Amino acid sequence: MDTRAIGAIAVAMLIATQSGSTSAPNPSANIGRDGRVARGATVANPAIGFFGSNIDWPEGITAGPDGNVWFTDFWTAEVGRVTPAGQITEFPVGASAQSITSGPDGNLWFTESGANAIGRITPTGSVTNFPIAGVDPRGIAAGPDGNLWFTELDDGYIGRITTKGKITRFPVSANSSPWAIIAGPDGNMWFSESSAGELGRFNPRTLRLLSPVLLNSDDNPWALTIGPDHNVWFTGRSSGKIGTVANGKVTEFTIPGPPQPYPDSIATGPDSKLWFTESLTSGIGRFDPTTKQFTDRIALSSVNIPTDITAGPDGNLWFTNASYQLPDDRIGVIRIH
Repeated sequence: MDTRAIGAIAVAMLIATQSGSTSAPNPSANIGRDGRVARGATVANPAIGFFGSNIDWPEGITAGPDGNVWFTDFWTAEVGRVTPAGQITEFPVGASAQSITSGPDGNLWFTESGANAIGRITPTGSVTNFPIAGVDPRGIAAGPDGNLWFTELDDGYIGRITTKGKITRFPVSANSSPWAIIAGPDGNMWFSESSAGELGRFNPRTLRLLSPVLLNSDDNPWALTIGPDHNVWFTGRSSGKIGTVANGKVTEFTIPGPPQPYPDSIATGPDSKLWFTESLTSGIGRFDPTTKQFTDRIALSSVNIPTDITAGPDGNLWFTNASYQLPDDRIGVIRIH
């Protein structure tokens, strides 16, 4: 979810948390708080668990190189690590962190929209910040060239940062509002142009923009992933759709269920299904790219705002769960194995 839209409310709710502290999973038997798998849970009906509390608007999430899951904590300017058992440790990074990804150097890299910088954190928690000349970095992903690539939402640029911290920026267009970025199956960097209603492409070898992929005008393209079919998939946040680009052709699918789901993120699961968050309708959806059918939706309670989602190193799905009720700002897991 665009954190600027909820900034005033979230700031009013801000409660300081202890930096660098470790929190254990709640030992309560209440499923949804303790993270334990309910007896009889199956892939078709997976158990949902939550870890932590008072994380204060968790945003990005990714599988780390150390066998853990890493996430950003937007309002408290921290990056967190959660083990498969649910042990959480948070590290201060100096500014509001947004997206996060694993880098080719064995470290975690993240965007700091609150400081106009790119951050790097080692698996042991050592942080380095690299200021950029642009404004409002948001998405970040490892590229096929061994570098990290990021988007700048407010000024219409994408950027490249080497693992040594050298930054180069490339203009897209002033009104493009690039958000997510990902390495595509064609060797190019793909990024969502949320205001322009298209998917941009950039060749990291020739350093040139390619022709964008045009989408429907109401899509508001947001999150990106590579599906199990090796095609690019995206979410249409305003249109309530997910879509794919295959052989240059765009196909979209309307998300069933409550209207205006506002799909914030999408990821390929270990089960070869596409999983996506519904941030405004408190749900997590699934889509089978082989049958082109949506499967059973996971409904969360209305206090939950699932944001980012990723396949974890433990074979399950992990997601960041924001909330306007601070105790419900947590990390979630969908146990499919």
